Amino acid sequence: NAAAAIFISLRYHRLNPDYLGLRIQKLQRTFRSRIILCYVVRRHCARGVVAPRPLLVTDGVLQDVDDPEVDLKQITTMALFSEFTLICGFSELECARYLETYKSYEHKPADAIMERTDADYLSQLTN
Repeated sequence: NAAAAIFISLRYHRLNPDYLGLRIQKLQRTFRSRIILCYVVRRHCARGVVAPRPLLVTDGVLQDVDDPEVDLKQITTMALFSEFTLICGFSELECARYLETYKSYEHKPADAIMERTDADYLSQLTN
């Protein structure tokens, strides 16, 4: 098996803190490439500017997450010590695109994603 991904949101991690650890234990060393895709919800202000603090949705009511850094630190630590790659997305679409892109490059060689430069001296000098 080549790759596995665990999707988790900060909200779900806050409500079920043991879930990620259990999923990591089940996937440990089973897959060559392992990813934790973390969905970080961001609050939108009245003018369309994104505020820095995520929200929890409980019973249809938006609530601020008190300290999202604590949850992100926990998830980052778990990913680091379990040798998982952590990718954070800030919308459902962004998370889906990360997963889609990762899946499309799963069996391709590393040079498929490397930058291509022209062979002439001037092009190599400017890059």
